[in-house]
Amino acid sequence: MEPEPLKMFEVYAISKGYKALVVDNTVRIHDVTNPGNNFSIQKADGYYIVSTLSVSKADYEYTAKCMVYLLMAEFNKDNGADHQHLKFKVDL
Repeated sequence: MEPEPLKMFEVYAISKGYKALVVDNTVRIHDVTNPGNNFSIQKADGYYIVSTLSVSKADYEYTAKCMVYLLMAEFNKDNGADHQHLKFKVDL
């Protein structure tokens, strides 16, 4: 069973036009800014972290990874009233 915040984030990311899927307690986001930019989000040490799965040759890793962090921040802002948010640390 997926943790509720991750499932909510998956639905949110899809609603924003991203390809997202919950797999094994992680959210995988594909083709961020360009095809081939793929990331996973999972909980570690009480925080959600973004890990790089692959990066397109057309991009720098940090450009696409920052878009994932921005999406997470928007999710937190839009869901703050419901107290559903992802506590995360930025690690580039």
